[in-house]
Amino acid sequence: MLHQTPTTQTTHGGNVWLHANPKKLKNGSFLDFSSNVNPLGPPKKALRALRESLWRITYYPEPNSQTLREAIAEKNPGIEPGNIVVGNGATELIFLHAHALLREGDQALTPTPTFTEYRRAAEAAGCRVKSIPIGPQWKLKADTILEGVEPNTKIIYLCNPNNPTGKATPKEEMLKMLEDAEERGVYTVVDESFMDMVDGEKRYSTLTLVEQFERLFVVKSLTKIFCLPGLRLGYGAGSKPIADEVMRVKPPWNVNCLAQEAVKEALKDRRYLLKTRETLRRERRHLFEALSKTTRLKVYDSDVNFFLADARETGYTSQALKLKLLKHNILIRDCGDFEGLDPYFIRISIRSRAENDALIKALRKIAGG
Repeated sequence: MLHQTPTTQTTHGGNVWLHANPKKLKNGSFLDFSSNVNPLGPPKKALRALRESLWRITYYPEPNSQTLREAIAEKNPGIEPGNIVVGNGATELIFLHAHALLREGDQALTPTPTFTEYRRAAEAAGCRVKSIPIGPQWKLKADTILEGVEPNTKIIYLCNPNNPTGKATPKEEMLKMLEDAEERGVYTVVDESFMDMVDGEKRYSTLTLVEQFERLFVVKSLTKIFCLPGLRLGYGAGSKPIADEVMRVKPPWNVNCLAQEAVKEALKDRRYLLKTRETLRRERRHLFEALSKTTRLKVYDSDVNFFLADARETGYTSQALKLKLLKHNILIRDCGDFEGLDPYFIRISIRSRAENDALIKALRKIAGG
């Protein structure tokens, strides 16, 4: 049963429509650093698939995205199509999982700061949410999380790499939490929406462990890595019983035919993924060094395609700095609504060299060191 809760709608990054007209977005004169998508833009194979699949919109899509589930399983040895549920973005899957498995009075644990939709999904299912601060170094430690588990804890939400901190947690640390949760009969959702942005992701990902841990559900966004957020597509993987429970509450036709076709083609583009990581390595270093050396921002190191930064030494709150940058046609993420962060934190995504340099130039003018 879904419940009304006092939680307000969270403001996420990427809501460019509040700040720029379509003309500026189309011609590239407005730069969105608030949305954490691939700076390369969509793969050419995906765009071609969109053009060639327009005829499909006169037909219903596959109700459960079976062909796409098979394509995802093919790319992930050890996972079968029956382990996979495809959703209209990763967030839909987080809500579906909560709706399927949580009940009123259950307790959910979530580290803070982290992605805000875990709390909303758990509260919508009637759960009480307990927050576990992860500390100023933003490192997710198993002992810290497990100390918070209580007799009525039903689920633990873990974001790896974490949003908004950008830090990835090694698989060894994740295993400690998964093993303990499994022994206690606690569900675990691991959100790996940014894992494809990480170098050496096998050192961090738990995707291949879904058959080993019956109560584990791993969620991945496909629209972030392929820069297709307007299409909305993600998937979740779990043991067959977990996948069946989520599938039971999933509405049919929840993913449109264009999204299915575009992502099926994008999954084949290995060169695109290699180029993505190469670009992120280069631009992550460039942006981090430039902002750290030439502005008064305190920028935290990151494993992914965005940075968390503390703006208090600039003399501006996160909201004030956001407004200053909007005058330069640049949008950043004000992190004031993340539990565990005060009103001085911002999040900045990594974009192309020219766009990153435009941000650096604007921040030097506003908050030069």
